[in-house]
Parts: sequence; C-alpha cells; structure tokens
Amino acid sequence: VASELGWDEDQKQKSVLVVPDAQQPKKEDPNGGGGEDEEEEISSSVELVAAFSQAKLLLACAGPYRNCGLSILRAAVEARCDYLDLCGEPQFFDEALMNCDRLARENGVLA
Repeated sequence: VASELGWDEDQKQKSVLVVPDAQQPKKEDPNGGGGEDEEEEISSSVELVAAFSQAKLLLACAGPYRNCGLSILRAAVEARCDYLDLCGEPQFFDEALMNCDRLARENGVLA
C-alpha cells in the first residue's frame, strides 16, 4: 500500500504497521465436529512481537476484539509497545486487564 501511495523508504520506515486479520481461521474437524477453540493463538506471534518492537504505539481498530484482540495486545505488551484500541466490548476489557495488566506495568507499557 505504501508503495502505491508513492511513499519513499523514509516514510515507510516511520509508518504505522497495519495487521488486517490477526485471527486465523478455525480448523475443521474431519469427523464433522466443530472447529478448534474459538480464539486461535496467532502462529506468527513472534513476528508480531518483532514488528511491534519497532513501533512506539499500536492503534488497534479491527474487531471483534474478543476474537483477535488479546493476542495482538499480548504481542504489543511483550514488545514494550504502547497499545490503544477502540474497543467497547466488556468481555475483552476484562480479559485484557486480567491477562496483561501486570506485564504491561512491569514493561512500562500503556495498554
């Protein structure tokens, strides 16, 4: 996208990283049962941490957060990248607080 907009390399280096779809699709059970757990862990979380570690702030705008937000938040906190989202989902807020608050405080991250 950045190339299509005509951004030079300096602009690309300073640009915001966008992760359009962090939730992987459910794997179907060949025996006709349901798929795997509702929230899949991101297999590329190491890559997300590496990417987020190059940013100062991650602004998450894609949802539903209860499906994909916690994995992105964890990667940002681990990368010591401040995290901000537009979420209004109480379930996600509670899970984020219970799962990431301590590490975010230890890492000096605003989340």
